[in-house]
Amino acid sequence: TLEIGDGLFHRRRLFWTPMRDGISLTPKPWRRLKPSGLRLISFCREAHDYCTAAGLESHAVQYWPTPLEAPAAITEEPLRLFFWMRRGAPGWPTLKALLGDTRPERIVLRTVADPGETLVLPSDAERAEYRIEQVPDWLEKADYLRLLGSCNAFMAPRLLEGIGLSFLDAMALGQAVIAPDRATMNEYLRHDENGWLYDPDAPQALDFSTLRQLREQVRRDVAEGHARWQAGLPALIGYLSDPAENRASLAWRLQRMLLAR
Repeated sequence: TLEIGDGLFHRRRLFWTPMRDGISLTPKPWRRLKPSGLRLISFCREAHDYCTAAGLESHAVQYWPTPLEAPAAITEEPLRLFFWMRRGAPGWPTLKALLGDTRPERIVLRTVADPGETLVLPSDAERAEYRIEQVPDWLEKADYLRLLGSCNAFMAPRLLEGIGLSFLDAMALGQAVIAPDRATMNEYLRHDENGWLYDPDAPQALDFSTLRQLREQVRRDVAEGHARWQAGLPALIGYLSDPAENRASLAWRLQRMLLAR
């Protein structure tokens, strides 16, 4: 919430940032919100389009992280892949289908399930064949970043994202990202240009021969995207603080009349 106003009159304005992975995209619930005066900040273009179609006021933004210096391992080949299996995420069978005949030099498979989640794990034979390092425990942040930085590709851990900080952090390091063709991943990634997008309902083998070119494009995209994010911050701040709604109100007109005397 943000308290806004001038002089005699103040009011509280409520802002909401709907996350694509936690909202319904059917029109009826959105239309019910219209009389509330709620203002939305949408980090997902798909969510923004649904909100505005329902008559709600939404400000679309796209967050991009600060480009980071890549660890030496990220700039090397061949393929080394990091994947943290999460709730509602593509699992090992999906990753196996995406790899096809490719056998990475290494797969770091973090298998800490969300509460109530049952994971389908690779067999002992598959762990040997695909050179899988299975991480069954929670990690300190430094240990997580060390493992992440030892790989040059990253598999997005969820089917839908509100923003997608996990894969954006990977992109900031210059990693190529594998992700389902769903929001918000497909609002950042272009298939076989700066990452790989796949159909989670029918995953097909990907061509990993373009790994180096994709990583180079990722670094350019993150630098340009971060510059756009920084340039757009004044507009976002203006949207948060703009009292235009008050100017049209009777209270605002009365205030101006009083101050003019």
